[in-house]
Amino acid sequence: MKLHEARKLYIEKKGDIFEETCPSIDSLVDFIKEETKYFDYHECNYHNFNVVVGLSGGIDSAVIAALAVKALGPEKVHGVMMPSSTNENIDLEYAEKHAKQLGIKYDVVPIGKIEDVFNSTEGYFETANQKGNMKARTRMIILYDKARKLDGLFLGTSNMSEFMTGYFTKFGDGAADIETIVQLYKTHVRQIAKKLDVPEEIITRKPTAGLWKGQTDEGELGIDYVTLDKILMGKELGFDCYDISKYTGIHDKTVSNVLKMIEKSRHKRKPAPEPKSKFIDIVAETQDLNRENYMLGDYDRILDELTSKEKCKQHILNIYDDNAWNWYCFKGGYPSEEFGNIYYWLLEFEQKFPKDLEPYVTNFEDAVIEIIADKELFFKKVKYGSEHTISEYVGTILSSSISDDIMTGKKRSRSIKSGRFAKKLSETIKLDDIIAGTIEKGSEEFSHQLHLLNCLHRVKTFNEPGLEFWQKAEKIGFKPSKSTGEVFLEALMDSGELGFKDGKIVKMGKYNLDVDKGEKNG
Repeated sequence: MKLHEARKLYIEKKGDIFEETCPSIDSLVDFIKEETKYFDYHECNYHNFNVVVGLSGGIDSAVIAALAVKALGPEKVHGVMMPSSTNENIDLEYAEKHAKQLGIKYDVVPIGKIEDVFNSTEGYFETANQKGNMKARTRMIILYDKARKLDGLFLGTSNMSEFMTGYFTKFGDGAADIETIVQLYKTHVRQIAKKLDVPEEIITRKPTAGLWKGQTDEGELGIDYVTLDKILMGKELGFDCYDISKYTGIHDKTVSNVLKMIEKSRHKRKPAPEPKSKFIDIVAETQDLNRENYMLGDYDRILDELTSKEKCKQHILNIYDDNAWNWYCFKGGYPSEEFGNIYYWLLEFEQKFPKDLEPYVTNFEDAVIEIIADKELFFKKVKYGSEHTISEYVGTILSSSISDDIMTGKKRSRSIKSGRFAKKLSETIKLDDIIAGTIEKGSEEFSHQLHLLNCLHRVKTFNEPGLEFWQKAEKIGFKPSKSTGEVFLEALMDSGELGFKDGKIVKMGKYNLDVDKGEKNG
């Protein structure tokens, strides 16, 4: 659903917005399959990790367990139940009943003795909240230990309603290897539970973390989940306190209290702040893809999209579909940034690990060339918020990623690498047919060929595709458009801020531009 459609539905209430925005079971199952996948280099095949789920007898853990069984099979899913003196007997009863229904193995690990050790520490764990946080963190220690023993991953059970209000314990129930439902409101979770045939007594019981006797989620939050989710949905759709109250009929003070919860718990949703690193970036000077991104997993994520030309091509086209375009623009960016960053990343890393990455770069370049050379895509407009085509975006962003390097003062190592790409791209251009009159000037095919020439001109090197090729291009009247970088560079040259010295661009004026190492681009 698009943003403007969701906002309209929220305002007019002509349908159930939670039902309309609830993801499919298949999409959640596929997510678990993908996120638990790893490559076995000995067998040269993909496998899935075992997973561990903490079973509380509540709806969130029941949904996660059921989804995991659908994704991986019951033999790979392991439940752990951790009762304590503050849990009701029915918690364990419901959890065991559902585990047997799913056919999964499970352990019952009472944590009362562990709690006693903490509680006996003088001056600590004195209040109910402190004891509750200790209990949540104790459970996580056990769950991670079980996952380690099984060489597996721990599936978290946090939902969006809890996550946004900060109703979780940091490094307790807020910790996990994979969070499958953290983008889903409690209302969504209840809808999914029904589709998964979770026992009715689990779906309808009052949610509780069992942190102390008589404790319930809604009692501690001070608001029921139905009301809370309506407020959070309004906030996500960009409405302010007044509008949320107006469209839902919920008192503005209640709305304001929830918005305060979101703000006050912000620190719980963010990683610990740290000073800017002074170490050399693993990915040198790329657009936001520095060593932190690499260490956080972009390496694996991007490589997985490039394992074949077909998969890579589909990924690029997915970036430009209607929903993705809407999402990127809503977040204040553009799909092109994701696409351009991938190529930046690949070329940087290929210089460091040439044998490992060359097949992936080849897949990427071949996929890009197919998109640029596809005449149908050249005339197919991006649907949302733009008059440009997918082919235009892909060609322009890719070429800009390379041609504008001179503005950052680099030695154009990317352009050297792009010689391979330029050669491949030049082979798709039918200059001889245009010269011979087979392709008529002014036709759609001719416009497409000019587009290919323009893309090629912006990634060309001195060796590819060669002087003879460009002499032919001049015969058909080809006049290349300039990149933003080239236009800016010329303006700086004309103003005297930059100049040439010993064949290199040097600073002549007041602008603090890093161009000392930049080389003259012929």
